[in-house]
Amino acid sequence: MKKGKFAKQSDPLTEDDLSLTYQIIRNFRTRLIAFFNCGEESGASQKHKHVQFFSLSENEPPIDVYLKGQNIYDQASQLIQVPWAHFLISIQPHE
Repeated sequence: MKKGKFAKQSDPLTEDDLSLTYQIIRNFRTRLIAFFNCGEESGASQKHKHVQFFSLSENEPPIDVYLKGQNIYDQASQLIQVPWAHFLISIQPHE
């Protein structure tokens, strides 16, 4: 996902960025995971701000196995099984 206005990849995500990311995840035909590399040290290779998505298979993906039993809703967390620097947060759907 890349928006029309230029913004640096090192800029933090805005509320609008997160809202659009959530809309894409909710409306895509398959399950998606989104990630944002913010700056060179996180692996960002493009200078423009963008969020990347990839489709999760119908089978249980490894990330789901790692997340079982974790409280990752509404708070930044880390998974000890993942060998690189990261933070994640899961947003509960509003039904």
